[in-house]
Amino acid sequence: MTVTSLENWLDGAAVEDLLNISTRTLQHYRTNHMFPYLKIGNKIYYKRSDIEAYMEARYAEQNQKGGEYE
Repeated sequence: MTVTSLENWLDGAAVEDLLNISTRTLQHYRTNHMFPYLKIGNKIYYKRSDIEAYMEARYAEQNQKGGEYE
């Protein structure tokens, strides 16, 4: 595994803001392996590219259905 620049990593608060979700929802996403994460001590980080891929997949799925996705 290659660890890239820290600019390519987001902490939980940044992901919550980006996806407009709660801390509990983000925990649920982790538990259900919706995207990988890195835990260092008590801090959890996410690769920006994994979050963007998740958003792209949701976008594609939503637009295939022609409506809102929940």
